[in-house]
Amino acid sequence: MRTSSRQSTLYDGIRHLLFIVPAIAALAALGWDAAVQAKRTAIGVVAVMALGAGLAEPIAFGIREHPNQAVYFNPLLGGPRRAVGRFELDYWGNCLYQAQRRVAAMALRAGMPIAVSGPQWAIMRLNASRIPQQVVTRSGEGQHHLEIVLMRGSLQQLRELRGRGDFVDRIETSDGAMLCSVVPGPRYAEVAARLRR
Repeated sequence: MRTSSRQSTLYDGIRHLLFIVPAIAALAALGWDAAVQAKRTAIGVVAVMALGAGLAEPIAFGIREHPNQAVYFNPLLGGPRRAVGRFELDYWGNCLYQAQRRVAAMALRAGMPIAVSGPQWAIMRLNASRIPQQVVTRSGEGQHHLEIVLMRGSLQQLRELRGRGDFVDRIETSDGAMLCSVVPGPRYAEVAARLRR
């Protein structure tokens, strides 16, 4: 997948770069420790205030966006909303379980089990063991009521998905970045009829 302005290939994520994160964290901790322990009290106070200010927003984001803390992007760069289409926000598909739980609530309202599918049907099948109100099928079988689609793919694919007008539900961050969507499947009319009753 090409994700940067230089169009470098990152092979569907950054997992091959993660080895450097512990070293960067250790160096940052040493630097902050040195600044806080500075001989001059004013420098230490300023360092503590800067550290607190720097940590406040990411901590607030983590609380506000739970359980999707991993989609954090710095608000100075536009936050998750500006990152959509440039980077994969929910690489691991965390929002799929949230979407499946919302479908389960819909199944209870409809009084029937709902069949779901989507490109990540294998992950959804694992989640379904905790959600008895739904059945997960393969996309190609055409037996599903709803399709859960993770916001992954090319910029064109993401624009097409975001431009759809038939969303049944969607999982978004508080700033409006869509993580995944629930759209009608081939058998959605059965569910819609039950929900209208």
